[in-house]
Amino acid sequence: MDFSGKQVVVSGGTGALGTAVVSKLLAGGATCIIPYVHEAEVQRFPNRSDAKSRWVQSLRQRRPDNVAAVALAAKHARISWALLARGKDYEVAV
Repeated sequence: MDFSGKQVVVSGGTGALGTAVVSKLLAGGATCIIPYVHEAEVQRFPNRSDAKSRWVQSLRQRRPDNVAAVALAAKHARISWALLARGKDYEVAV
């Protein structure tokens, strides 16, 4: 699935298609974030020193970037589900 340049509406009524779309969007978002938590980029982006960015940095030292991106996407999925299930807002851990 290629969503570049397109608007996507994710609805729960599509069965497994909605899950596939959300999964692809989370993976694509995580792949975009991975380069910006590189150690050399931390000086350029000082707001990337939060707990999750430090976790991704340490993960990238042990695993390839693609594995780190999938792990970050899974973490985002768990966070998103918990926020939706509890009706709360996201709070950045420092």
